[in-house]
Amino acid sequence: MAERWGSLDFAHNNAGVGAASTPFTEQDLATWERIFNLNVFGAMMFMKHELRQMDKQGSGAIVNTSSMSGKSGSPGLSPYNASKWALNGMTQTAALEYASKGVRVNAFCPGATVTTSLANWKESSPDAYSAVTAAIPMKRMTTVEEQAAAAVWLCSGQASYITGTLLNVEGGDGILGKQ
Repeated sequence: MAERWGSLDFAHNNAGVGAASTPFTEQDLATWERIFNLNVFGAMMFMKHELRQMDKQGSGAIVNTSSMSGKSGSPGLSPYNASKWALNGMTQTAALEYASKGVRVNAFCPGATVTTSLANWKESSPDAYSAVTAAIPMKRMTTVEEQAAAAVWLCSGQASYITGTLLNVEGGDGILGKQ
């Protein structure tokens, strides 16, 4: 990228995978490995190369998509929760290591998000969907467009003095100490 365009000004690492809700003692190693390989090691490999280039040029911004599950536990989602906690730790460690070099590293943490799978869940379990939505202070779930806006803002010059932040994008749900 930098060879073609001259620099790498920003990067958004936005891959993630989870698994069906399963009690901690019933989770298998293969599930943990699959989730950590993408959510942690995938982001780590991208960040490694992004940071090298941004360090060389003396500027840049990296934004990782995390989750509110990386800030508080969610029963049944132990591998996913742990992977997002690890991503948050990597984000903040890289932010500290590269802040003096002109590179900012942040993450945003979405809460319940309107996706195809949640739309299907709304159709199949409208009462459960309504109960989750009613528990969110803003009384709705976040949209992918709102998440994208958070990522763009964190990459922009408007966030030039922000690094190591784990920005909640969750309609106030994090204030309640739950996802």
